[in-house]
Amino acid sequence: MLISFIDHYTHSYFQCQIRFGGRKEIATDSDSRVICLCAQFEAVLQHGLRKTRGLALTAAALKQAAGFSTKTEGELTFWFYVKEHLNRHELQRFYSLRHISSELGRGRAWLRCALNEHSLERYLHTLLADRPRLGTFYEDWAFILDEERASMLPTMAAGLNSILFAINVDNSDLNGGVTRGGSSVSHLLKESTQGIGSLWKESTQGVSSLLREISTATAVVPGFTPRVDGASDPLPVLPRSSSFCCNTQRVSLRSLLDGEMEHSAGLRQETDLLKRKLAELEERHTAKVQALARENEVLKVQLKKYVGAVQMLKREGSQGDDGNARTHNKFMGDIEELAASYERKLIEVAEMHGELIEFNERLYRSLIAKDHLIVQMRQELIDLRGPVPGDLSQTSDDPSLSDFETAHRALINVWIPSVFLQGRAANAYNVYQVYIRILDNEWNVYRRYTEFRELHNHLRTQFPQVDTFNFPPKKAIGNKDAKFVEERRKQLQGYLRMVMNKLIQTLPEFTARPTKETLLSLLPFCLIEWRNPNRNSQGKKSGNVCIFVTLFIYL
Repeated sequence: MLISFIDHYTHSYFQCQIRFGGRKEIATDSDSRVICLCAQFEAVLQHGLRKTRGLALTAAALKQAAGFSTKTEGELTFWFYVKEHLNRHELQRFYSLRHISSELGRGRAWLRCALNEHSLERYLHTLLADRPRLGTFYEDWAFILDEERASMLPTMAAGLNSILFAINVDNSDLNGGVTRGGSSVSHLLKESTQGIGSLWKESTQGVSSLLREISTATAVVPGFTPRVDGASDPLPVLPRSSSFCCNTQRVSLRSLLDGEMEHSAGLRQETDLLKRKLAELEERHTAKVQALARENEVLKVQLKKYVGAVQMLKREGSQGDDGNARTHNKFMGDIEELAASYERKLIEVAEMHGELIEFNERLYRSLIAKDHLIVQMRQELIDLRGPVPGDLSQTSDDPSLSDFETAHRALINVWIPSVFLQGRAANAYNVYQVYIRILDNEWNVYRRYTEFRELHNHLRTQFPQVDTFNFPPKKAIGNKDAKFVEERRKQLQGYLRMVMNKLIQTLPEFTARPTKETLLSLLPFCLIEWRNPNRNSQGKKSGNVCIFVTLFIYL
């Protein structure tokens, strides 16, 4: 029976939560869910009240639980226990209601007022905490004395705080019991009255008969369990729903209770942790206060010594003669004047230093800009007329050229200004225009990359230092691309200039008298019609090979 009672209470609670929870709609007593919720709360607080006035009050309590009431003076109500925990102003408030005239009505008015003001949770905590009075007003088997189940009441009351209740408190309908069942109620009331009258005349067997009649008549009331002070057991009442539904609701209620207990345990652990942290902070604070107190005492002692020394100096100064005082004042004035002079000079030096730093920054920026301009103009000059005397060490990787004297360098310049594509289809090849100028004499020769490579390979076999010169490698695929051809032109031009610089460095007599004939004799590659020495037979080498040997014998 108690399980069915809990199921009905939980069902009404969740119905109100689903209908009104988290919404702005007001829950009034015109809604059946609110009426059912109030009735279940009344049943919880009414369950297990002690009956101390004999068998007549027992029968009256049974009739009230079944939904009937006769005179309110003889009824038991939870208001007797609730009013023990209300102050004078709250009691005056409920006793001054105009339409409430019974103790049962005041209890119901208090319950609805607590729902309206969201104070039911606070009241329930107060009621459940007073264990001695609970034992006085309630039986041991009462719902409110079961700690495990009663602990759900404040939690559920807190869950109702999200609902806006507006229930009428001063209502005359709250004075009487709830009527149910229409004509069956009158019939049941007559049978119960007759049963109670016969109860005074008959024996214990009549009492049992009366209880059976009341149990049969009140079967329509869900969750009702009559109980008397005698040895008889509570009468069983069938639940409204099936056993499967009851088990499901009981499991859900149990899981909710377990969750709340776990949450409560977690809160207790957090509280213990915070208490430990608070104790540690208090210890640190106490230690810090003690350290500051000791430091304060030390400072007080030092301050006393300082004050004593100052007073002693004042006394000694007052005992001195006026002449010493004037001399001392004059000396202090000279010191102040000298300090002011030093301060002015220091300010002037600081200003001069700031101006010097600013001038240095401007000069540095100007030099950087001019260096960039010189580099740009030098590069443009090299592109126009070839390497200038100061670029000999920069056009070669040979460290021996770093200290080479270039003051009297001959005006011998080499360019590769353009590239031409000759041949057809697969036999097309690039021809590089080599422009050479010695003083006022200038001419052009045209060479393929293959001829450049043959010259480089011939020089490498004879002179190992040629490997240090930057010669563009061979490329089989994509060698007709415009970007690649332009890059190779620049590399071949640089290679010829390095060879020319090595020639000028090695042969001073050529530098003194630069002519076209001398250059052609030293470097046959510059001939308009040139035949590669490697193409001669082994037995008949050209005289040009001897010229190359003569050229690089100094390497």
